[in-house]
Amino acid sequence: MFFMNPLIMFRLKSDGSASLFNPDNNETLLLNRTTTVIYKLLFEGQEREDILNRLSKKKEPPAETGELFDRFIEQLRAKGCIGLPVKKGCGF
Repeated sequence: MFFMNPLIMFRLKSDGSASLFNPDNNETLLLNRTTTVIYKLLFEGQEREDILNRLSKKKEPPAETGELFDRFIEQLRAKGCIGLPVKKGCGF
């Protein structure tokens, strides 16, 4: 499970895309429809493999789907939208 920055503002657009705004660094990240779905699943607490499996059920995923997912995660981290994955039940 990924740590989701609670300050991120999520704005869903009518075409299924979205934008994320981080007030900490005043940066915006634009999401296409696929990355919007991924972000929503991350927000729900879904794990990487679960998200990739869910995406593959909708259509035949390209071989590089996992690599593209990882690059998107790195973009989210770089913009301060998410933190490192945390293990469930680590007792804070």
